[in-house]
Amino acid sequence: MPKSERELVGQKFDLYSVEGRVCTVSVSGLFVKAAAQPHFGQIQTWNGERESPVVSNSQRATELWSLSEMAGRYLMARFEAKGESCKGAMWGRAAELTAPKIWKRRSTTPDENVEIFDVVRKYPEYRKYQKGYVAVSGSRGWWDESAHSRVFNVFEDGRGAFYASITLTSKIAQGCGGDFSPDLFLLLKKHGDSYRIVSYRIVGDVGARSQLLASVSHPDRDAGGLRFGWRRGA
Repeated sequence: MPKSERELVGQKFDLYSVEGRVCTVSVSGLFVKAAAQPHFGQIQTWNGERESPVVSNSQRATELWSLSEMAGRYLMARFEAKGESCKGAMWGRAAELTAPKIWKRRSTTPDENVEIFDVVRKYPEYRKYQKGYVAVSGSRGWWDESAHSRVFNVFEDGRGAFYASITLTSKIAQGCGGDFSPDLFLLLKKHGDSYRIVSYRIVGDVGARSQLLASVSHPDRDAGGLRFGWRRGA
């Protein structure tokens, strides 16, 4: 294990919930987690079900470690908290760093909802999928209203700026290449009295799911800034 990672032991981290800091912990130890999914045939071999001797736990662990090279290996930390409850903690950062600004979700008014979706529905990429929805479904309504997954949030970034995030997933199966199955994410920022789209992502292949990953601070800098990434899965 590199020295830089070994030196994590004893360091302090602030842990945060969606509301802010909940506790300060120190790293009491490190361990490695290996993720792997062995084939059922290999499990049968380990269990001695294929005219072979039962494989020991240590040998299974060695083979699982080899499999984890593809599935994932993770350095994990054990935390120790003294006199504080860490209930609700979801993420953390080095305690020596400046406290970040926390993005807080807030409710919206009906008029604000109408305004935001009016902006979204005029966006070229949205309108392209609107045409596909009409062609497949025959409906004249908006495709976001028929989406089987519609996630809409408005956030205040701790600095006075407001953002809206919208994730839409729809699935209409017609067969013979007529499926309508887009996943759409849009991020809007409020400028004055109106919202503007500042980022979007569309995943059009069947079965794809898009998940917004957000972090309110960069781990290597004192000044926090929002980072977005994507994870796709079934």
